[in-house]
Amino acid sequence: MSSNLLVVENLTVTVAGKNVVSAASMEAPALSVTALVGGSGSGKTTMGLAILRLLPLGLVVSQGRILFVGKDVLKLPEERMRLLRGKDISMVFQEPLYAFNPVFSIGDQIEEVLRAHSAGNARQRRERILELLNLVGLPDPERTAGNYPHQLS
Repeated sequence: MSSNLLVVENLTVTVAGKNVVSAASMEAPALSVTALVGGSGSGKTTMGLAILRLLPLGLVVSQGRILFVGKDVLKLPEERMRLLRGKDISMVFQEPLYAFNPVFSIGDQIEEVLRAHSAGNARQRRERILELLNLVGLPDPERTAGNYPHQLS
């Protein structure tokens, strides 16, 4: 078995018969950081959305394979994908206005993900929220958890 956590092979995404991503391939080894870089409009976000099977209506994967831990995500049932998203595979969107709901605190939004993907109680989730905020280098995790998205730069 490959040491790659994610393998994208010959991925083509189309809209109305026109390619918006053409024959893209990449590998992301386990226990590493992999960056997908390219100019504006090159298809980075579309490729990420295809990997997560979250393409907007009208866009379709017309060719290729997306292997996550050896399984082709394009063939997984939607329920299985729902379990993977956020817990095992996720995407950090560039634009915070679209990534976070402005009416809920950062801590509430992280807790929502933890609640969906773990069986921990409220105290355990709160500890994990503070740990995660600390891991990404945000100062004063306790205060940050209570902040709203517009209060973070």
